[in-house]
Amino acid sequence: MSRRSLLVPLTLLFLAAALQAQPRHIIVGKEPSFLFTDPTAGRVHVLTLGVDANFDGVFEADSGDVSAAWYVIDPVTERVVDSAVFHGFFNNFPVRPAVDLQAHTLYMPLMGRVRAFNINTLQPLRDTVIDGFFSGVSLDSAGPRLVLAERVGFTDPGFAWVFDPATGDTLARVRSGINPNMSVALHDLHDRVHYVTINEGGFGAKNASLSAVTLQPNIYEKVNDSAMGGGGSDIAERAGRIYVALGGGHRVYVIDESTGKDLPFSPISFGPIGQNGPRTLAFDGDSVLLVGTYSAQLVRIRTATGAVMDTIAMRGKVESIAVRDSIAFVAISQSNSGGGADSVMQVVNLRTKTILSTVTLRRQPLALVNGSNGTLHAFCMGDSTAHWWLTLDASTLAVVAARPFSGVITSPFRVVYDPLLSDTAYAIVNDTLRAMHADSNTIDSRVLYTPERRTGHMVMVSDGGEYLLLSETEGSGNFPEYLHVLGRDGSLVARFKTGARPFGAVRVPQTNPGDVVLYVLGRGKTSAQHSLLDYFAFQQNALGTDSLGGGANHIVLVGQQALVTMNGTHEVVLVNLATGAVEGRVPTGTTGADGPRESLMLSGGRLVTTTYGGDVIVANQFGTTSRYPIGGKGEGITSIGSKVFIARFSAPDYSPDSVVVVFDADSLVASVDHERSPLATMTLEQNVPNPAPAQTTIGFGIERSQPVVLALYTTNGQLVARLMDRELEAGSYSVVVNTALLPSGAYLYSLEANGRRITRTMQVVR
Repeated sequence: MSRRSLLVPLTLLFLAAALQAQPRHIIVGKEPSFLFTDPTAGRVHVLTLGVDANFDGVFEADSGDVSAAWYVIDPVTERVVDSAVFHGFFNNFPVRPAVDLQAHTLYMPLMGRVRAFNINTLQPLRDTVIDGFFSGVSLDSAGPRLVLAERVGFTDPGFAWVFDPATGDTLARVRSGINPNMSVALHDLHDRVHYVTINEGGFGAKNASLSAVTLQPNIYEKVNDSAMGGGGSDIAERAGRIYVALGGGHRVYVIDESTGKDLPFSPISFGPIGQNGPRTLAFDGDSVLLVGTYSAQLVRIRTATGAVMDTIAMRGKVESIAVRDSIAFVAISQSNSGGGADSVMQVVNLRTKTILSTVTLRRQPLALVNGSNGTLHAFCMGDSTAHWWLTLDASTLAVVAARPFSGVITSPFRVVYDPLLSDTAYAIVNDTLRAMHADSNTIDSRVLYTPERRTGHMVMVSDGGEYLLLSETEGSGNFPEYLHVLGRDGSLVARFKTGARPFGAVRVPQTNPGDVVLYVLGRGKTSAQHSLLDYFAFQQNALGTDSLGGGANHIVLVGQQALVTMNGTHEVVLVNLATGAVEGRVPTGTTGADGPRESLMLSGGRLVTTTYGGDVIVANQFGTTSRYPIGGKGEGITSIGSKVFIARFSAPDYSPDSVVVVFDADSLVASVDHERSPLATMTLEQNVPNPAPAQTTIGFGIERSQPVVLALYTTNGQLVARLMDRELEAGSYSVVVNTALLPSGAYLYSLEANGRRITRTMQVVR
């Protein structure tokens, strides 16, 4: 996910408001930890952590354990109306399940797996959605897809998974930051899906981070509204463009790598029928594209216009091309006469279009790569499982070393050569990634990577800079197939589900070296008439050089921006996800272990934050915060209608609590009096006293029963609070408004009813 490719941010407003009413308490199970609202059913749901007396993660009822549980609250009566006990514990703390209100499903990381429950009945729907001790589950409701947080110890980077619960397919598994927690999903105008994960960081360390994964399968068809041809045979990247060769489609597509769109001259045709399609791609600088074909041709094309410059006849099928100083070394794997295996390399002067030499190698050369110190490396498929790695002097074309190696290899055979590691080549041999080190006339070969889970075979390795890109294909394209992204040491960095029969991948250069953007070519199913082009990207630090802080605990979207609650550095951080920059920080004033836990943005822009200090904090746009003690340490938070519900996780001494605290949050109104008196018209009186130090009374009247809105605004028209918003009977009213927490200054209050509006000015002083 490139930071430039994310959505345009919105401006965050913290509007003045307060939690004025006295809190009420609802008793639930031990250690309430997560709250969510089902507005359609009009219910508030509470998940309790329970008590693991032995701290062993195993529920033992006779040892003092209290099971994790689920409670449902009627927000009108503020009573528990349903409950369920899990007879087990959540995988981790804090509790981070995923709520799919549309499907009435709750996905919980519970008892060593993710389980699915019906929100209405609290009954299990699927005992095991996916196995694993995931620390958190988040939802992309547009999918619907799950984003799973996998922790790896407390000091090592974890992984973020994108999982399709309908098919059971893992769409992505990408290395994240330390202690991943929860994620949010954003969909941009290019139909790309960005999954942003908060990583808590190490305990007591200021190394929290945001990581990101971006998926756009079949990008070409979605962006260009047309399918590519069939028989994908090679993919390359150069100077801001992606080049795709389709042997079956007899075309080369040239695509803008930032948008996935065809350039005006794309595709370049290579004839309608026969075995004359493009096989392999290479470049002579940035200005000339070289296309080797099945029909023994080396075609030169201007990259600027797509125009064919000339065609050079070769001896047979062009399998691989290496270019050095406008000299092309061309591997001929099959003879043009008879179609049998060939064993030569032809050397072409690209300036004069003449063949300088034809060199006999071993049987069926499949890969040519430039080496160090003026060498050229050729990898040849021998008989059965006996193959050859030849090193040639690129000037004299003499073979200076011939080293046999054994194992099963496939065609096309790709090699990633690393001259910095003393002539080390990475290749797929015997269905595993091997690092083959050349030393004199021998090869030291070791297995670098064998995937833990796979559905097919490892068939190809591509160069991804500091990463190796491995294609895994089942062969027919009927089962999930993947691209694996590895470090040069063989460690797994990412794994993406690709289109059918992935054939190769390229990495797109980025300004920030930590950003990884990949295009993957899939040949499609055996009978398919078109190939696929997938787009994947990831960032292990989506903020670039900006520091997030420590103890990232909770993330919530406000428009297209993110509010991240930082327990370690005692603030709520506003992150612009489009630019990857921190745009604001709201300090909570907490210290030590009493930091903020979760945040909620209410209507009108009010930011409410729970804390382990026993307070709820309300922030406003004037740079001030207010505190409201709730008698214990807060954890989860949610709202429905005019009420805010807060999970009181523990008492001040950290002993387990069992309380959900309820506040009225949408009004500054302290009391309302009504007198049934006939009125000729609607009236709005000046507030008394005015200026108002701590409390003031507003009088108004309506001549008949009708819906009424009485609202308070800043002088520039920003809503502070709706003091009244309901249907009232005819008569006179007096509303007592608490102003003690409003900053000093001028405000407007207005009365709206039956299409009419009256506005007056109020002064607040201290």
